[in-house]
Amino acid sequence: MDNTLISSTPWGDIHGAEIYLFRISNSSGAFVELTNYGATLVSVNVPDKQGRLGNVVLGFSSIEG
Repeated sequence: MDNTLISSTPWGDIHGAEIYLFRISNSSGAFVELTNYGATLVSVNVPDKQGRLGNVVLGFSSIEG
């Protein structure tokens, strides 16, 4: 059974174009976030060996960054 979930939220505006943040998550709670602005990778959150989620991508928390 596939428990992949894809969601999107408005994330900003560049030159009048609406930018969305897409989140793709799985049943373990791991998820990636990317934008429709050049498919920019924003975050990758995966569990460590104790099961705690952590972001493993260095990046910006807003489109302005």
